[in-house]
Amino acid sequence: MREFVKRLIAILTLMISTCSLWAQETWTAYNNTNSKLAGNTILALAADARHNLWVGTPEGLFHFKGRTWTDLSASNSKLEGQYVNCFAVDRDGVLWIGTDDYGPISYDGKEWKEYPDELKKYNMRLIHSIAIDINDVKWISVTLNGLVRYDGRNWDKYTPDDSELLSDFVLCTAIDRANRKWIGTNAGLCLYNGRTWTLFTNKNSRLPSNIVPAIAVDGDNIKWVGTDKGLCRFDGEKWQIFNTDNTPLPSNQINALALDAQGWLWIATNKGGAVYDRKGKWYAFNATNSPFPAEANMQCVAADAMGTVWFGSDFYGLFALSEFKFPEPKPIEPPKEETAEAASSDATTGASTGKAGTTKSASATLDVKVVPYLDLGYIVLKYSGGEEATITFVDKEGTTVRTIEHYTSGKRIGINKLPKGRYTLEIETAKAHKTLKYNLK
Repeated sequence: MREFVKRLIAILTLMISTCSLWAQETWTAYNNTNSKLAGNTILALAADARHNLWVGTPEGLFHFKGRTWTDLSASNSKLEGQYVNCFAVDRDGVLWIGTDDYGPISYDGKEWKEYPDELKKYNMRLIHSIAIDINDVKWISVTLNGLVRYDGRNWDKYTPDDSELLSDFVLCTAIDRANRKWIGTNAGLCLYNGRTWTLFTNKNSRLPSNIVPAIAVDGDNIKWVGTDKGLCRFDGEKWQIFNTDNTPLPSNQINALALDAQGWLWIATNKGGAVYDRKGKWYAFNATNSPFPAEANMQCVAADAMGTVWFGSDFYGLFALSEFKFPEPKPIEPPKEETAEAASSDATTGASTGKAGTTKSASATLDVKVVPYLDLGYIVLKYSGGEEATITFVDKEGTTVRTIEHYTSGKRIGINKLPKGRYTLEIETAKAHKTLKYNLK
């Protein structure tokens, strides 16, 4: 009964959404009432250079091109009623399909190929993801059965028993620009260069969680790691963590990631979707600005060659977004200036009373005013004298997290990349010094 109610709500929601303003302009919703989709749960998406969209569902495999839908179970009966969990397209345009019961299946557009002997030998049921490296080698992530490698001739398998793989529960694999394999498991992140392993967990790195369902590698070879406790940016040395505290992300549970031709990162979460331009702009999609039902679980995301981004949901069908542009910031009235010494510690601006700072000479303590523009992502410090200052942000553990030299009164200080929390703010000129507390909420 619960399943029936969920599906009924999904159909009604999507029928209403197609009449909305944003649906007419940029969104199209597909479900089992207006397409050949057999159900409204989408498990996997892949878009290739030939403008094919491949859609995996619990009811099999579907293909969409132009305006035409095709149910491919008609040409391969084993796909009928089969969970199709993932895809990858190799350099010859062959589609590799990961299923629950029949292991990997390849399709060149005309012929299907199965691997029954290898399925049995390597126990490749419940395939979770497939990645294809620079040499066209397939890396197959198998739930509870490790990582399988296939180079076109030979098969091999990696498990915690015969390698340094952290877990045999492999959730995803991505290939970087150096052809190294980044492997997400339920016990952490593994890097394999073909000879040695490097392991990352929440104990030896800033990885916020050991559950890693999604990885994407951008054009600068930056690794984007999705966990169930937030999104990570890793450049090989430094980690940067994005979550609901410091971004508009609708949830910290990251289910899937995709990069488009512009390099924008598209994010599927269990409560909707988001996009990040990797330069500071974020936008979240929810029930007020998209056809997504409230807190809809987005299980997959893909960007095609035409610039359309596809979100696949649990119970609510498929959503296509085209011609997206980040909205211009809304003009706001400049907030009232507040003297830092007079501001309440509970003020929403984040300024709080700090004890008077010591002076460098016989001069008086600086009179600093904090002007917050939190909606626009910056604050301004104002003081008299016109001298340059050094601004230092110190977190509650006493660690200096940011230093700004040659600051002049009235310049903007971006705060989007600063973690939320309480800071000690030091403002020092050649003649005076001020210390105040600042609560970045």
